[in-house]
Amino acid sequence: MTADTFTIRPDPGGPIREPGFYRFDEDRYHDDPCDAPSLSSGTAKELLRKSPWHAWRGHPRLGGADEKRASRNMDLGSVVHALILGEGSDVEVIDASGYTTKAAREARDAARDAGKTPILAAEWDQAQAMAKWVRRQIAESEAANFLDPVTGQSEVSGFWRDGSDDAPIWCRMRADRLVVPGRMPIIYDIKTQTTAAPAEFSRSLWRDRMQVQEGLYRRGARALLGTDTVLFRWIVVERDPPHAVSVVSLDPKAQAIADQDAERAIQAWEQCLKRGWWPGYPRLVCHVEAPGYVAKQYDESDDPAEATRDQFDVAYRFQAGDAKAATPWSEAR
Repeated sequence: MTADTFTIRPDPGGPIREPGFYRFDEDRYHDDPCDAPSLSSGTAKELLRKSPWHAWRGHPRLGGADEKRASRNMDLGSVVHALILGEGSDVEVIDASGYTTKAAREARDAARDAGKTPILAAEWDQAQAMAKWVRRQIAESEAANFLDPVTGQSEVSGFWRDGSDDAPIWCRMRADRLVVPGRMPIIYDIKTQTTAAPAEFSRSLWRDRMQVQEGLYRRGARALLGTDTVLFRWIVVERDPPHAVSVVSLDPKAQAIADQDAERAIQAWEQCLKRGWWPGYPRLVCHVEAPGYVAKQYDESDDPAEATRDQFDVAYRFQAGDAKAATPWSEAR
């Protein structure tokens, strides 16, 4: 398969045994349909951010993950995805202002049991507004090919073999949108956030280890499309009006970090599967350093005690009023 012969296979109905792109129901994808436990970006994040034990516990084929409790923000995000992409969640609008009544909660739970995404009436209006503004702003951006019906596909599930040649592991990805215009494949991922300001999203990106997803997805697309270069972009949309949108990608240095993290996750997953051993945190005492910004604050003062007294002096003078404005904190005691 190459970038100019991009095809998606139907769900085979049984385990995945051949690498490729497939059209999968979201629940079946998350249940891991491979013929051996596979590595997803969510599992990779757990493995690197916490430990292999956490990754094992959260995997549906290994520890039998606890069901993730859906939240209203998660439901809103799922519905926005479906409205933008034209695929995804089957929506059930709940005619209530909140889930404070028994009837509303029962309607919500019944929708989930039926495989639908529940959303309150007001949030349904919000989701429609978000989707409308996303489409309008994207059409005027550098990512205008995002919804090109000729070169792109939505909710694409990809499965490939990775790791060592003697015992390769399965990896999987699910791209919100994969665009293959014939020269430079692009993976798009939609994120609903409190703010779409690129600098703020960058903080969330590194805090939540989103770069692991970027590295793993680009790696998978390169393997499946037979191309050396794949781009990855986040479409970040704000939940509240004016529903501003930004398009964010990693710079070359950050991409290198993402690639290293993907490699680390694959190697760790392969070793854990091979050994059948999923370690948690170290049993030894871990000595941690002060973060750089904390150490810098203390390095800037030769006398921390004097700096503390100065801070109290300023606070006291500010709060004491004119009568005691000249009284230093040390004397006021």
